[in-house]
Amino acid sequence: MFGYKGRLVIRLPDESTPSEITNNPRFYPYFKDCIGALDGTHIRASIPLSTQGRFRSRKGGTTQNVLAAITFDLKFSYVLAGWEGSAHDSRILSDALSRPGGLRIPEGKYYLADTGYGIQNGYITPYRGVRYHLKEFSAEGPENAKELFNLRHSSLRITVERVFGILKKQFRVLDSEPFWNFQTQVDIVLACCIFHNHLMGVDPSDLLNQGLYEASESDLIIPTLTEREERQEVREWSAKRDEIALTMWIDYTARNISKDMATKSFARTFADIDLDDGNEDSMPVDCDNEEAEEGVMNQRPKCF
Repeated sequence: MFGYKGRLVIRLPDESTPSEITNNPRFYPYFKDCIGALDGTHIRASIPLSTQGRFRSRKGGTTQNVLAAITFDLKFSYVLAGWEGSAHDSRILSDALSRPGGLRIPEGKYYLADTGYGIQNGYITPYRGVRYHLKEFSAEGPENAKELFNLRHSSLRITVERVFGILKKQFRVLDSEPFWNFQTQVDIVLACCIFHNHLMGVDPSDLLNQGLYEASESDLIIPTLTEREERQEVREWSAKRDEIALTMWIDYTARNISKDMATKSFARTFADIDLDDGNEDSMPVDCDNEEAEEGVMNQRPKCF
């Protein structure tokens, strides 16, 4: 059955700000409402020839496209497996949001995602057409608010790529040619995500059974908007991103100005120090000159 898709809610979203953000001044308070990151990854799939076209990814092989949301302690919070390798990321995300008991986000919170998903309520993406991978503390650092935002967005969002890398390294079966039916292939992906979470540290809030997910729908985001409302939503979250970027840039430039002023002040103070005390009668001491006159030696300091 090649329409089979499996989803797994491993941990309910936590509304508190992750410690990985609160303990880092580069991220806090700017990303205080961020609860994680999401992205997709491709897992090898064995598919009959008659349906391989839909499962063929851009790299040529047959894969299933797996969507995952993660927390910054390198754990999965939601996984949706079984989509065809040719499916677009935004389409898979829409499916995750529309499913009963699917991906839900507390009101006012959001995930970090790449530009393929598009900015919307609950998801903040980087600015398009702006440099993304930069070095903040180098000669080629960010030159404006959008570049700084993209840089720090990347520094946080890359966590999801790290989790995918750890998962595939831990469970080589995900990179091997599968020989089970497709439903089993999907279930294996979900099982590996569960085992990954426990290897990263057992958490009593982890939900190992899909049926245990009974979160109240009253305070969660449910995508039932008209096209007009969706456009308004995009404008609102774009404005929220602009506000974060501007605040971040103001603080960043203020710190740099303070550092420059402190450095210049120190340089001026050091330059004002006169290392010559102006004593014209001073003379160098030659402790190795055994032929020095006794009178002069008596006037010189002793050498030890």
